[in-house]
Parts: sequence; C-alpha cells; structure tokens
Amino acid sequence: MFRRKLAEEKAEKSQKFNKKHLWWIIPLAGVFCLVIVQIFWPKDWSRPLYKFGDSIGVFSKDDILGRLQNISSEAKMAFGLNGEVERFSFSEIGATIDGEESLARFFEYSFLERLTPFSLFRSGEFGRMKIKFSDLELKKFTNEYVAKHNKSPKNATIELSNSGEVIVKDAVDGIEISADSLRASLLSQQKTVNKENYVVVTHKLLKASRQGSDYTAVKNLAEKLLSRKAIFIHEYKIYTPTKDQVASWISFKESENSIELVVNDENFKKYIDSINGELEIPAVKTVVNIVDGREVSRETGKVGSRISFQKMKADLEKYLNEEIFYPEFILEFEPVEPTEQKNYSYTNTQEGLQAKVNEIGSRYNVRISLKQLNGAGWEANYREKESTPSASTYKLYVALKLFDEMNKSNINWESNILGTTTKDCFYQMIVVSTNRCAEEWIRMFGRQNLNNFIHGLGISGTTTFMASDAARTSALDLRNTVEGIYSGRLASGNNRDILLHFMDIQKYPYGIPKGTKGRVFDKVGFLWDYVHDTGIVEHPRGTYVVAIMTKGSGGYATIAQITRELEAFMYP
Repeated sequence: MFRRKLAEEKAEKSQKFNKKHLWWIIPLAGVFCLVIVQIFWPKDWSRPLYKFGDSIGVFSKDDILGRLQNISSEAKMAFGLNGEVERFSFSEIGATIDGEESLARFFEYSFLERLTPFSLFRSGEFGRMKIKFSDLELKKFTNEYVAKHNKSPKNATIELSNSGEVIVKDAVDGIEISADSLRASLLSQQKTVNKENYVVVTHKLLKASRQGSDYTAVKNLAEKLLSRKAIFIHEYKIYTPTKDQVASWISFKESENSIELVVNDENFKKYIDSINGELEIPAVKTVVNIVDGREVSRETGKVGSRISFQKMKADLEKYLNEEIFYPEFILEFEPVEPTEQKNYSYTNTQEGLQAKVNEIGSRYNVRISLKQLNGAGWEANYREKESTPSASTYKLYVALKLFDEMNKSNINWESNILGTTTKDCFYQMIVVSTNRCAEEWIRMFGRQNLNNFIHGLGISGTTTFMASDAARTSALDLRNTVEGIYSGRLASGNNRDILLHFMDIQKYPYGIPKGTKGRVFDKVGFLWDYVHDTGIVEHPRGTYVVAIMTKGSGGYATIAQITRELEAFMYP
C-alpha cells in the first residue's frame, strides 16, 4: 500500500515537471530540427528569402545560370550623348556577363553559419556582375562609334537668296570623343539584374571659329545697300536692275579678321554684257591676205567701243564700301581694238608647198620631211633635222646593216637566231614591230659599228644608237632612208623586195595609210608619247616619200590628217 502511494506521488511529480518545462522543450526541439535542416540544406540552392531581381525564393544554381544567360543575351548598353540615347546589345559591343563572383556569394553558406539557428532565413540579393569585353570587338565598336559621332565644327555662313534676302546660318558646334576614354568607361561598367546599363559619353565641344554674331555688321550693311534702287545711265537711256539682280552681284569675302562685301565678277559681267548687247559698237576686223606665207594685202579695220567692265566694277566696289552713297552709275566705255583675220592661201608651186608644210607643222607641233619622186618633184620640210627618239623606226637602220652582213655572206635568211630563222625574226621586227630580234641584232652588230655603218651610207650624225635615252633620228634622215630603200640605192634585189613587202603588210596602218588614197610602204614607231610614221606612197597621181614625227600631238590620227592635207594640196 505504501509502495503504491509512493509510485503515484512520483508519477504526479513527473507530470508536473513535464508540464512545467514543456514550453521550452518543444521550441528547442524545433530549433534543433531547423539546424538539422540547415546543415543538410543543398549547396546549390539559395536560401528561401534570397532575392534575384524581382523574384524571392529558392533558386537552384542551374536556374541562376540560365537566368544569367538570358540576361546576357537580352541586355543592352545605353549611351547618352548630348541628350540623345542610343542602345546597343552586348553582342554588338563585344560584352558578356561575368557572374561567377556574385554567384559564389549567392550560394555561400558555411558550416558554422548553418549551425546558427534561423540563418536559413536570412535575406540576401544577387549582387552586381562584372562585364567582360572582347578586346578586339570593343576596340572595333568604340572606333566605329567615335568615327560616327565625332563631328568637326561648322562655321556660321552668310549668303544672299535669289530674292535678295541676306541669310545667316548659325554655327554648329563640333564633338570630339576619345576612343580610349570611351573604352575605359565601358571597362568600368558592372551589371545589375534588372537595370539597364547607362554610359554617359564624355566628350569635348568644339566651338566654331566663326559665329553668327560675327556677320551682324556686314549683314546690316548688305541689307541697307539692297534697300536702295540701283540705276545705270547712258546719255538719255536708263537701265534699272531688279533687287534680285543687284543681290547676285554681291559676294561675301571672308578672311581671318574681316568679312566684307565684294563684287561677284561673273554675275555682274553678265549684266554688263546684256547692256552691251544694245550699246556696243563692234570693231571691224583687220583682214590680212597671206599667200605662200607672205602677206600680200591688208585692209585695216576700225576701232569699236563697249562698256568697260573693270571701270563699272570699280564704281560698284566704291558703293559696296560706302564711298558712293546712292547707286547711280554712269556707264563708262572703253575702245575695242579690231582683231586680225588672216586669210591663208597657197599657190600650186614648190613655194606654196613649203608654206603649207610650215603651217601644218606649226599647227600640229610636228616634224615633217616630204619629197615627190616624180611629177613636179617638190620638196618641203619643217623641223626636219631635229634629233628625236626614233621609237621603232630605228629598225629600218638595223635592216640595212643586216643586208650588209648578208652581202658579206655572214648571215642568210635561214640562219638561226633566238631559236628561229633570220627571215622569221625579220618579219617580227618589221611587220609586227617587236623588239626582241632587233635588240639581238644590235647586240650582235654593236652600237658603235651600227653608227659607223649608217653614217657611211650618207645618213646624218643626227641618227645615233649611242644616245642615253633611246636611239635617235630625224624626219629628214628617215625620209632619205626610205627613199634610198625604194630606189634601190640602200637596198637591192631580193632583200629590198622582202623589206618593201613587209612594209606593205605591217600591222599598224593607222597613220599614213589611213590618210592616203594610194598604196603605202611604211614603218611606224611608238615609244612613250612619241608616235612616228615614214614611208613611200604610190598615189594614183604621183609617188612621194614622207616622214612625220609627233610628240603628244594626237599620234596616228594626227599623222593621218596631215597626210590628207598634204595630198589635198599636191593632188587637188
């Protein structure tokens, strides 16, 4: 009985103890459980109250990485310049988001902190992220941005409208942006989750050297002058230009330190010329008749008169400088001397031919040597002995030396040269006018020997292979050479026939052959701006030999035209 009572008392005391301490045992157990949860909280999960952008909750690492990728692809950088904003995607500027540091902090949860009760419910936020740039892409972007937005200042300008209104256009400031400074500003940028990156583009304003206010005085002066009505007076006639016309006569001349009104020569002259059409007294030409280069008669002309543009311009300048108050101008005249009209004519004589050749040679700036081989037998020359680069006409002299070697039995038409025959090489030199064979023969013969040989034929010392620039010759030497070949004096037999045949079929019939009605045996030459042609012409009314040497004077076309003019004179 006693034991039972003792047990009941013990149970009662235990129950009272449990009821007394239950209030703290339960919470303690809860905290213990929470700490257990904290200890085993996944390392790649954020704490429940962590914030990413506008969202709060538990975020996995994969979730955050995906969000960062989306942010990087959609993010834009805003550039503010002079109150205007341009936006560029990160890909356009070579930027990517580096969130590694913020990511590590976001999921950081140390063991010691996990043992701290309620640490799981601490709040946190995904912080700022670094922005990384590709050096190459960033440099390219900043250079392009600077090139697009850098602007030179524009000075103010002043002009007169077609209606006579004086218009001043204000200056426009320029902008100077440093690419290096812009790159430095971008490299310092960091990215927040929800906010757009905004870059204030630092720049320097470039002031124009000429401002609109600089034109105030000259604008007022121009408007004052244009407000008055201008008149031009000649005896009883009065000419009244419109305001628009007067305005067109005025230009603005600017220097470093001044802006002034000046006369627009072109427009003012047009007006003066329009009045001249009514008032001018034309001069009567002096007529000079020249026959065969000699003046035979002269009819003296008469002096005319016209408004002096220079005198009227001087009066207008005085008005623009306020030396004349009212724009009333007395028309002033100047004499007009008669021009000279020269009438050239030529007699059908030797003297007439020479005069005609002189005129043609002077007009075209060429060298000419001409000789008829039958009929009247006339001969005429112009600058015929001048030493001139021969171009390919020198190949005629090489041909004569080649014939000499053949006559000495040193060479024949079937001899080997440069992998082919002498005849084939000769064809290439004369017909096609290539240089390879000609240069090889010059090497074989020797330049001095060539000189000695051709001078021994009676060709003048003007022709030489010893000049430093090129082989040289003259129109007279070429004419005499071709004449000697044709007559048989310098070449004979089969050799002569082959050479004339090749000259007949040469590949450049654009000079003498183009201008004649006859058959031509010629050799052309072209080097630098020299174009020559020399040959025999078998005209239906007579045979003649001619050499025409040009320099920058139209080439073959000029030679053809000269040939036509010579034949029109010799065989009218």
